[in-house]
Amino acid sequence: MSRRRLLSSKEAATLLGIAVDEDNLIRHFTLESADRLECELRRRPQNKLGFAVQLCTVRQTGRLLSENEQLPAAAIKYLAEQLGIDARLYEFYARRVQTRFDHSRHLMD
Repeated sequence: MSRRRLLSSKEAATLLGIAVDEDNLIRHFTLESADRLECELRRRPQNKLGFAVQLCTVRQTGRLLSENEQLPAAAIKYLAEQLGIDARLYEFYARRVQTRFDHSRHLMD
């Protein structure tokens, strides 16, 4: 019996991937005032930015980023500019595993 895939790799990437062209950045990665307030509840700048990254990823794809998955730099920069945070701080996001877990759990609720 042969195995059939429901989606090709390209179709899966299109469906589950993160598009960061200008239209998608504006549509899915623009923070509204309520989004900014949620981000501000996080203590450190890198956690505010990381929360925004997770929030907007869920908004676009309906899923959280996997542990080793990276959002394209254009999206991180776009979010960082909105929050007034240096985009380079994202590399320090969730060094404490519990932080990422807490953010994920909050977003899934």
